[in-house]
Amino acid sequence: MNFKVPSFRDVKSAVTNTAKNAKDAVVDKAKDAKDAVVDKAKDAKNTVVDTSKDVFEVVKHNPVTDKLKQVLPDPKDLARDALQTGLRVAYQGADKLLPSGATDLLL
Repeated sequence: MNFKVPSFRDVKSAVTNTAKNAKDAVVDKAKDAKDAVVDKAKDAKNTVVDTSKDVFEVVKHNPVTDKLKQVLPDPKDLARDALQTGLRVAYQGADKLLPSGATDLLL
C-alpha cells in the first residue's frame, strides 16, 4: 500500500482553513442571533406602544368615564356657575328690597 504522509504545510493549511471556517460560522451565527434579538426587541417595543395607544383610546371613550365626567363637572365650570348663581341671587334679593330702578343703578 501506498501511504503518503502529508507535509507539514498541508496539515497547517488544513487546520488553518478548518479554524477559519469554524470562526466564520460562529461569527455568522452570532450576527444572526444578534439581529434576531434586535428585531424581536423592536417588535416588542412597537407592540407595547401600539397596545398602550389602544388602551388609551378605550379609556378615553369608556362609557363609565364619560358618565363620570357628566356627573362631576369641570371645576372651572362649577366655580363659574356658583359665581353666576350667587350674583343672580344677590341681584334678585336687591331687586326685591330696593325701590324699583335702584337695583340697576347700584349693581
